[in-house]
Amino acid sequence: MTSLSLPNRRRFISLAALLCVFAFVYLPEDIELYISRNLRVTAATSATSTPPKDTTPTLADDVTAYDQNNIIATAKHFPKFAPRLLVFDGSQFKAYGIIHKDVEYYDGMKYNYRYSNTVPLLVRSLKQHFPERFRPGQPVFEMLFTDADSSNSDCVNHKNCPVDTFAPIILFGTSPKDGSVFPTLKNFPFSTFCECLYEYKINGRDTCVWPQKVNSDLQWDDLIHTITWRGSDYPFLSHHKQFDYMGPWTVKDKLEKEWKSATKEEILTQITTKPLSDEFSPRWRAAIQSVIAENDDSNNTTSSSSSTTVPWIDSRFTAGMSQDVRDKLAAEKGIRVNGDRMSAFEMSKYKYQIDLGGGGGTTWEGTIAKLQMPGVLFHHETPNKDWFYDLMVPWKHYVPVRLDLKDLHAKYLIAEKDPIFMEKIAGRATKLAKYIMSKEYMDKIYQELFVDFLGKLVNMYQPTGSWEDMEKNYASNGYEMFTIATCDNDVACTVYCRKDEPRSSKMINLKKVPSDKGIFDSSEEATAITAATA
Repeated sequence: MTSLSLPNRRRFISLAALLCVFAFVYLPEDIELYISRNLRVTAATSATSTPPKDTTPTLADDVTAYDQNNIIATAKHFPKFAPRLLVFDGSQFKAYGIIHKDVEYYDGMKYNYRYSNTVPLLVRSLKQHFPERFRPGQPVFEMLFTDADSSNSDCVNHKNCPVDTFAPIILFGTSPKDGSVFPTLKNFPFSTFCECLYEYKINGRDTCVWPQKVNSDLQWDDLIHTITWRGSDYPFLSHHKQFDYMGPWTVKDKLEKEWKSATKEEILTQITTKPLSDEFSPRWRAAIQSVIAENDDSNNTTSSSSSTTVPWIDSRFTAGMSQDVRDKLAAEKGIRVNGDRMSAFEMSKYKYQIDLGGGGGTTWEGTIAKLQMPGVLFHHETPNKDWFYDLMVPWKHYVPVRLDLKDLHAKYLIAEKDPIFMEKIAGRATKLAKYIMSKEYMDKIYQELFVDFLGKLVNMYQPTGSWEDMEKNYASNGYEMFTIATCDNDVACTVYCRKDEPRSSKMINLKKVPSDKGIFDSSEEATAITAATA
């Protein structure tokens, strides 16, 4: 081997030093993470799993001026779940459902429990942090929000929506990753986490207690080598025209006609072969793969803690809109897409969980619960996101899975071949979930959203007259409003969760509710909730 001359040797050393500096500055801190993401995954599967590009709007940094006319232009583009309008009328706060005469809404969601803590949180923040603006006698203020699962709007299909005229709108739910769909939409936490914020800011509980209790005492080596999921078969992002998947009525029709004399094997061949395979939603695809796995051991795994063979996937329905169709499919053809219910505590004993997107494109409570489990989250990448998704990093906190699940088995094989790395992912995910539940994070998200962002709305709203005149303007533009909450000057909110329920005898003073009970009560006595927010 030819030795380098002294000058060349110095150049080589200088170049090597420069490369070391470059690596230190630019490469990820976790080199193993970098290798896994760029080498191990590429070698194992040609199917890409790159998450959809997140073009989250920068509304929090740049709220433009808006008034009632912008709200009128915006509200009718949010169907199904009635949008909400929080109003300071010059003397007190009120919240309304606001519906347009030409738009279809779900009757059952015009009133619901979801705003029973979001309204008090909003009002408390506005009164506490902007007291001069909301003293009696000050001008009207309005802000639009929705507690829908997701936007449920045709605007996601780019159907001539005048988004340049839209008012800011807060979504306590799941928002599009493509920020150009609703440039003025701001993603806030959904109702479950708002309950945590409510309990923290109102009742002093400084740790978020998630409703789905997991078993965190299990050891990694004792977990079962199966991807698990349980849930409903609600249509996946049905307001997105690109996801026009087969409905349960089509399956029922096939059972009664085309599949009437077909065998189980013939039906499974059809539904796993194009074009029919592409017509099923992701949750149905996972359930069908589970049926195949329980009948074919070739892709399954022998448990390390026993000599039994376990299926690589067990994804089943336990609720939803087509129970009769699924029962019929099992009874007549032996295709069992239904399964026994499984609590988060029971699901914790499995090494892999997947958070398959539903009606809003995510699983709401399910993702945080599965991050807390001792196993690894296989995260379903869809066009939508929940408010905390920006904290999650692929191959650091979860294993990414394509929307169509075509790489799901390949990702399972990757996980099985590298248990040490998977255990590290699971550990980091659990730490992230604990952070999201912490006082530190609740303080941070409350400041960012309920103080800083609301402050921008307060500063940029332009009143156009008295509230009485503005109510008439809404009516003349085809809107009907109904009261969902009233808040007096002492900042106590009476929240109506059902239509036409009298206030008397239906109130619950939340200060008297034990701290371990939470703020939701499903009894008949909870139709109107007095939320003391002083």
